Parts: sequence; C-alpha cells; structure tokens
Amino acid sequence: MTESKEGLVNSDRKRGIDLFNKTWDLIDKKDRTHSDDLNMIHSAHTSRYHWGMVGEPINLARGE
Repeated sequence: MTESKEGLVNSDRKRGIDLFNKTWDLIDKKDRTHSDDLNMIHSAHTSRYHWGMVGEPINLARGE
C-alpha cells in the first residue's frame, strides 16, 4: 500500500469511528432536539459510507 493510500485508509477509518461514536452519543442524549436528530441521521450515514470504503464485513453490518 502506498503512503498516500494508507493515509486515506487511516482517514476513512478515523472518520468512520468518530462518526459512529457521535451517532451513539446522540442516540443516548436526553432531550434531543430536531437538529440533533438530523445530525444523528447524517452521522450514521456518513460513518457507514467511510466504513464502506475501508471496513470489514463486521463494520458494514454494524453500520447497517
């Protein structure tokens, strides 16, 4: 794997993780606002996108 490709893989993996965690923080949030709901949905979809680029089947299943 070239250095630049490795950097992209690491970037996608980090974004997938960060957005997955953000989604769960929003799921657990008490008194979620409509804006929080929209951010939660977008975070879940974006996390799944990044995992689709670099993840294993388990990551994709969790994202679904």
